[in-house]
Amino acid sequence: MQANNALVSAGNFTMDNSSGSVTSAGKKATLIQMTVNPQYSIDVSSLGGIEANSISMVGNNIGFGVRNKGSIISNGTLMLTSNGNLLNKGSITGKGLLSQVSTVTGITNDGSIAGAYYLMLSSGDYIVNTGSLSGGQLIATANGNITNGDSGTMTGTSGLSLTSGGKIRNEEKASLLSNNQIAATAIGDFLNEGKISAKHTSLTFVGDSFKNTGNINSTGQTTIQSLKQDGSANTGEIYNLGNITGENINLQTNGTLAQSSSGRIEATNAITAHSYWLNQNGYMNAADITTDHGVVNNYGNITAKNISITTYSDITNEGQISSTGDLTLNTKNKGAIYNYSTLSAGGNMTLTATKVVNGGKSCGILGLAKCGVGTLTADKLVLNSSQKYVSDMGGKQYFKSTEVNTVK
Repeated sequence: MQANNALVSAGNFTMDNSSGSVTSAGKKATLIQMTVNPQYSIDVSSLGGIEANSISMVGNNIGFGVRNKGSIISNGTLMLTSNGNLLNKGSITGKGLLSQVSTVTGITNDGSIAGAYYLMLSSGDYIVNTGSLSGGQLIATANGNITNGDSGTMTGTSGLSLTSGGKIRNEEKASLLSNNQIAATAIGDFLNEGKISAKHTSLTFVGDSFKNTGNINSTGQTTIQSLKQDGSANTGEIYNLGNITGENINLQTNGTLAQSSSGRIEATNAITAHSYWLNQNGYMNAADITTDHGVVNNYGNITAKNISITTYSDITNEGQISSTGDLTLNTKNKGAIYNYSTLSAGGNMTLTATKVVNGGKSCGILGLAKCGVGTLTADKLVLNSSQKYVSDMGGKQYFKSTEVNTVK
């Protein structure tokens, strides 16, 4: 079907001929019609299609959906509204300023939905994409879960915005892409198994966990944060098993920040982080690393030009923390520093704690052996603790100069 302007309305409705407005009569589908044997108010077959300068499609009956297996092309404004769901296995294209798709229940896309400038998707329930969603600005909002599955792509060339009242999941072969900014917020959990790539990336979750097993790549700022709905800090876990890269990386939670041995967090400029517990088993690298936590356990590798880690309890290192410049570990004199491996600094090493234990721990039969004897290396050591002498720390020590400030 070809027309200058197309208004397609189906189901039980009334129409105002003077204004062109359509009002649903409120007919509802039965449970069987919505599930076992789905019924569609509008059904475009694989052999059919609609092309017009502007298109407005309305599926009026509540629970009856809209299905497209053909081609729907609007050279101007595109508006598609369904009082049920939308199932798209064909192509829907809007070439005008605004392309808008709105459903009461869900949106399932296994084909292509594209808007030249603004593509806006709104669902009263879920959005599932296994095809292609693209626009200059892609804005998708769902009261339920948003799933980008299989090899699905969501692309907002100038910006991509996702807001989910449930969970957000980007599956293993799926991609969230933008040349500018990606902003995604999940009221539930956030799971990335695939690829997220943009200039700037901001990922927010209100649920219990953010888990990354895929790749999050930004040429600029990358932010991952656990927030309550009022915008204040929350206690959700941030768990990285994949790769997170950017110019600057910011990780914020009042809960646990954890990284597995396979995880890598790398910034060309700075990494900043806040959490109650840092459980670090992977690799962290940046020009500057500045973090604060309640408790720190490092079993992996933390490297930077300058490193500053602040806690309000113990710092335990069984991996490697090394800086080519200055290294500062500060427990605010509320915790100890236990080094069972390597701490090194090309410049100053400043250790502030109730005590620094570098001589290892008892192990073996009857605990007569020493395991995990640490190594401290720096140009200059500044020790702020209850210990009077550097030798009180034990272990292997290599410094050109030392400064000891005994704190009672």
